Amino acid sequence: MHVTFEITNNADFLNQYFELREKTFKRVLGLSNFNGSGELCDDKSDIFIARIGQRVIGGVRIFGCSAEQRLPMELNTECLSKQLPALSLDNQGYCQWMRLTLTQETDIPFKELHRDFFLALANATYDLGYRYGFCVSSKIHQRLYKQVFAKIGYLHSRCTGVSVGSEDDFDDLEHVLYVTDLKSSAHNQQKSA
Repeated sequence: MHVTFEITNNADFLNQYFELREKTFKRVLGLSNFNGSGELCDDKSDIFIARIGQRVIGGVRIFGCSAEQRLPMELNTECLSKQLPALSLDNQGYCQWMRLTLTQETDIPFKELHRDFFLALANATYDLGYRYGFCVSSKIHQRLYKQVFAKIGYLHSRCTGVSVGSEDDFDDLEHVLYVTDLKSSAHNQQKSA
């Protein structure tokens, strides 16, 4: 079974991703009122999906920081470049991975699907010009992400002492900030050689 990983503008694929994230966020996060349909942030982002044939099985929003736009988690707090000076974010491209969802309803082992998804996501994000990918999630989810990223050669670490803004729908959920260094992989080092 072949999985295609790609950034898409295809309306059908985007709608499938929106429906999948709504279903998943309601079931997994218990957000019974969550509306997964397209948002303004989706329009300002690159949408990365996983699909088997014409069926979308996962996706994530890649929201990039630029001189014109701050990350959603930076809107009500000090920007990350000031909170994390060691990363030199003013000189590096960075983004926020948001609305990550991946179905378990496939014949592919879930660990294998996670590994392949995160490897493809890291490569696509790096190819967009970002050095760092930030993700706000719970400790449980971040533990899984860290294990997967470590297995594929990326440094995925917790950002302690950093204040991040939360969205209204997610106020009651745990907010832990992690960053993935997209240049830390042996894969990218071989790619650039």
